Amino acid sequence: MQAGSGAQPTSEPEEVDIPGRPDYVNSFVHGNRRAPATAVRWVTPERERRTSRPHTAAVYMPAPPPLPHYGFLANASITPRREADADPAPSIRAAIGAALPALRFMLLPPAVHGGDRTVCQVWFLSHEDLEAALARQPLPLDGGAATVKLVRGELVEPEATDVERTVVYREFIGGVERETTIFPRSRMESGNEQRLRLETLVHVELRDYPREQRNVEDIRKNCCSFGHLFEVDPACFGAPDMSPVRAVVRTEHAREVPRQVRIRWPGRLRHVVPVRVLRVWDWSESVDANGEYVPIYGPDARVTAWISSG
Repeated sequence: MQAGSGAQPTSEPEEVDIPGRPDYVNSFVHGNRRAPATAVRWVTPERERRTSRPHTAAVYMPAPPPLPHYGFLANASITPRREADADPAPSIRAAIGAALPALRFMLLPPAVHGGDRTVCQVWFLSHEDLEAALARQPLPLDGGAATVKLVRGELVEPEATDVERTVVYREFIGGVERETTIFPRSRMESGNEQRLRLETLVHVELRDYPREQRNVEDIRKNCCSFGHLFEVDPACFGAPDMSPVRAVVRTEHAREVPRQVRIRWPGRLRHVVPVRVLRVWDWSESVDANGEYVPIYGPDARVTAWISSG
């Protein structure tokens, strides 16, 4: 495909052989989400059992735009509270995007801002964007069955020492998994970060993919151990349960893409998702004259980490 063509694949390509790919990565489902009927009880094969757990696991984190542009804050919550919204971020993002599709914002889920787990923080690009969102509330959700309420927050003045983080680490301490949240350098000197040059694009196919994880937030989370999610084939969202999801990720090396993603639900239930690499190419081949990325599945396929245009 020529850069900027935006052409969609017309047939299923053969898998690209990438030596050195890891056998699998784990992706944990947190909160009170119930495992679907298609999840299976899994016993780790003897050959994969280890005498010691790994100390770290890399997670790709997006580098947000310069924080001084994001000083207009609102707190978003769903009313009435629903069991399905144990993680409210996907529903809040969908409601804001549907009501104001041209609005740009940064969504900080509860796991990031560390506050009330039913509230997400929304950082807007400007005062005008914040006022536009407040004027449209309450924002309908699921045809009006619920609404998203926005409450004006305080103006945030970023410190000049704030830096971007691209990698955080998941630690295993005493057999217990603990995630390390990376804050600006002015708040925490952890040293657990790296700045990476991500010059490789990889077209992947996630096979046997469950319907319950077929949304941008979950697809991004399931891919974050090997790259930034850049686009998803829109046809995948309406496809039958357990059908493939095709996506493009930006990564440092194609060999970081695992052969399986194991989605681990509570109760030792899992979905084992085989990962096929369909194509590998350089980032520069998919940008236009203005340096903007051109999605292979068309403009509706673009999903930008942290910044949402709906």
